[in-house]
Amino acid sequence: MARRFRFGMQLAEAASKSDWIEQARLAERLGYDIVVVPDHVSHQLAPFPALVSAAEATDRIRLGTLVIDNDFRHPMLLAQEAATVDLLTDGRLELGIGAGWMGQDYRRLGATFDPPSIRLARLKEAVEILGKHFRGEPFSFEGAHYRVTDAEPKPMPAQRPRPPLLIGGGGLRLLTFAAQQADIVSVFIRSLRDGSGFDVSELTATSYLQTTDHVRKVGSDRESGQEPELNVLLQYFEVTNDRIATAEEHARELEMDPEDLLTLPFELIGTIDQIVEDLIHRRERFGISYVTVLDRYLRDFAPVIERLSGS
Repeated sequence: MARRFRFGMQLAEAASKSDWIEQARLAERLGYDIVVVPDHVSHQLAPFPALVSAAEATDRIRLGTLVIDNDFRHPMLLAQEAATVDLLTDGRLELGIGAGWMGQDYRRLGATFDPPSIRLARLKEAVEILGKHFRGEPFSFEGAHYRVTDAEPKPMPAQRPRPPLLIGGGGLRLLTFAAQQADIVSVFIRSLRDGSGFDVSELTATSYLQTTDHVRKVGSDRESGQEPELNVLLQYFEVTNDRIATAEEHARELEMDPEDLLTLPFELIGTIDQIVEDLIHRRERFGISYVTVLDRYLRDFAPVIERLSGS
């Protein structure tokens, strides 16, 4: 049985407190299920304070990170912050975490941008530490990258046994780990090794299907037998009566095949009817039921939510 659709809104910037509150309230009024905040060293609000503020201004919408860069915080501090946010929002947090990909963030911090294998190894240790913290029992940890001594986890999150964990990325090794450990897997485009962007050279609908099939297979082998929920961060959305011409124009800019562009889950182009049909088809084909939308599409995407919410 297919999971019901969920729709997220990624918000990052605000000119004032009232501006931020209005964005969060509008997302809730328009039917979005969750507001998420990214984590970059740039012109954006700090994720956790922003989520607490959004919670104070709304009633039901869930709150998440998409995604925390693991290298920016020791996992014990991340666990403390996440538990605090979950406690102060009455259990509305969904904690998204990744290995880090944007080289510019690291340069701004004067930090070393290590190879993917090292960043993934750190992420694995961090997820283990997070799990130990959320269990609430005293523990110590000795790893290759992190050490924790005589930890006494407090505060505890409101959600038990933990806030839902999302792990996002594009590399197959990271996604395999995510499928084993996370409640939600955000399947993105593989990043370039130098952190300068994303590698779309071999991105096709077929290759993406192979990746999502792999994630679902690994996820189904877990003890629970429950596959993780699959998420995609939508990169482009346009309502138009001429989807072919629009797709061809955008495909030329990206140097991609227009057919792949219309099939891959990162873009939605067409009439509202066509877009709704595409999302239903992509849920059947790729298993993606949780779609996150960029803030510039906040209002325009609302008719899609109206059609698919709860289905």
